[in-house]
Amino acid sequence: MSLTRPGSLMNVAGRPLLEWFLENALPDSGIHSVCIVTNELYAHPFKSWANQCPLFLERGITIEIQSNGVRTPDECRGALYDLRDGMAGLQDGEVLVLGGDNLVFKPLAGFLEWSRKRSAPSVVISEASSIERTRELSSAAMDATGRLTYFEEKPLEPQSTQCGALVYYFPQGMNHTLEQYLSQGGNPDRPGRFIEWLVKNFSSAYGWRFDGLWFDVANPNTLEEAHRILTKSNDPVGSSHHRL
Repeated sequence: MSLTRPGSLMNVAGRPLLEWFLENALPDSGIHSVCIVTNELYAHPFKSWANQCPLFLERGITIEIQSNGVRTPDECRGALYDLRDGMAGLQDGEVLVLGGDNLVFKPLAGFLEWSRKRSAPSVVISEASSIERTRELSSAAMDATGRLTYFEEKPLEPQSTQCGALVYYFPQGMNHTLEQYLSQGGNPDRPGRFIEWLVKNFSSAYGWRFDGLWFDVANPNTLEEAHRILTKSNDPVGSSHHRL
């Protein structure tokens, strides 16, 4: 990442990191438009990339790059305000939320279909490599139906090594719920805190178990690991030897 180029557009194994992510995260059908909310400095690089990305043309997906107007760190309002603004242009429809610092190595079509059947907020849940790693991410627990009974971001005492990726499904009407969370003083810069709030205040938030590879690529070590896996000749999908 630099002052002029976002980390999600860093080249990994010959392609921008975001392309790898979107290729696996977006189902082959059912997604018609993508909205990327970014700051003013990164808006142009994202637009230049989007105009050349074959993924959108191949799948007939429209892409919008939306600037939040922020030019300096002091102006940042938080990721959930960006999410709210991005959802505002979707006419209150269903939303698949993808955090730009994530990378998955297996298609998420099953997640979207599973979540739509429940018509409820849903989160991709993966197994962390250790309790220590869970403390850096989040901890989750579910009942037999998949309903989340516990979710905590960056917990001091995790209840499990299951944690949530920043891959969410929100059904129609969730922009009003997000507005309610923000108006009550909810942390605007930690999306996981919004999931915590949903689990505590609503009876129908779900977790979908993901058995593929998922990386939080916010640091150089995980970027190097992602590069190593993507450049291997064998297919890494489904491997159980690499955990976040």
